Amino acid sequence: MQKRKMISYAGKILDFVLMLAVGWFSGIIIGKNMTSISSSLPFERLIIELIFLAVFGIIGFILHIIIHEAGHMVFGLLTGYSFVSFRIFSFMWVNDNGHIRFTRYKVNFAPGQCIMLPPSLDENNQIPYLLYNFGGVIFNILASIISLLILLVVGLNSLFGLICFIFLIMGILLAFSNGWPMITNSINNDGMNAFDIMHYPEAARAFWITLHISNRQQQGERLKEMPSSWFTLPSEESMKNGLVSSIAVYKCNRFVDERRFEEAAQLIDHLLSIDTGIVSIHRSILIAERTYIELITSNREELIENQFINEVFKIMKYLKNEPSIIRVLYAYNVLRRKNRNKAEQLKKKFEKVVSSYPYPQEAAAERELMQLVDEIASQKS
Repeated sequence: MQKRKMISYAGKILDFVLMLAVGWFSGIIIGKNMTSISSSLPFERLIIELIFLAVFGIIGFILHIIIHEAGHMVFGLLTGYSFVSFRIFSFMWVNDNGHIRFTRYKVNFAPGQCIMLPPSLDENNQIPYLLYNFGGVIFNILASIISLLILLVVGLNSLFGLICFIFLIMGILLAFSNGWPMITNSINNDGMNAFDIMHYPEAARAFWITLHISNRQQQGERLKEMPSSWFTLPSEESMKNGLVSSIAVYKCNRFVDERRFEEAAQLIDHLLSIDTGIVSIHRSILIAERTYIELITSNREELIENQFINEVFKIMKYLKNEPSIIRVLYAYNVLRRKNRNKAEQLKKKFEKVVSSYPYPQEAAAERELMQLVDEIASQKS
């Protein structure tokens, strides 16, 4: 666990230093060559080319995200995985029982994601994982190599040459930030997933289960309908691994789906009190679920106002369009604040979000939990 954290911290420092160094170097190169280019251009044309260069910087970033996720998909297919979903920003394509369906789903902390369904576990509970996890990094590096080859031909003394240079630098930065094992934006990056599977015996099976859960949810299956063996609580020692600890988070969510709220609350309290590898985004989701359970059961003011609700407000920055978070805030305004106007606003937002939510049965489960809030409020009135 300590080694894992040290590698992640070192990666973040190196990533910061690399960005500073590359930014400084790129500024010198671009500035020097733009000065050379500008000497032969009228002022108006120079401004247009500078604007074009800035616009391509944004386009280049988007292209590298697409390339990165395509790398996961290609290497996943090459190693026996099958396609589940492909998302770039809020544009998402999902495999709906063999048919590709387009939908919209925004995740603020991850600009892109390609989910693939892994092949069966072997006799040692292992799956091919290196190429799938590093496929995005490999594609970013390949794109940068192609840019470098073009750059060697055209040179830097042209707008096209500078575009190739920018694209080359972006690929290097993206490859490092995803390839070096780190916990970034509250989640494991590709390198950390590979590191976990390589160093923890239970991590491969946990990785396999999480991808299969995502696939089953997309096909319209609820957590309570999935095999119970997938949700066996790992040992405290093994939960110090990020991938393994995600199984415990899913177990909490399954308890909620089964309306076993007391057991869910006990498990969440336990997980929050021990040293685990649960990433911060999952930890926040657990706190949100614990808040909901408290609201519909004991509704103790000291716990909700002093411990829970401020954490829920903090994660709104990342998860404001998640049905479960809207549901928690709805319960808070109905059962604690008695603010029906705010509650109605949240209900309308909930219906808007779930109308395009890529997991239909999960949306149905969330709607049931919203209705439970109304039932409890009606009983208390």
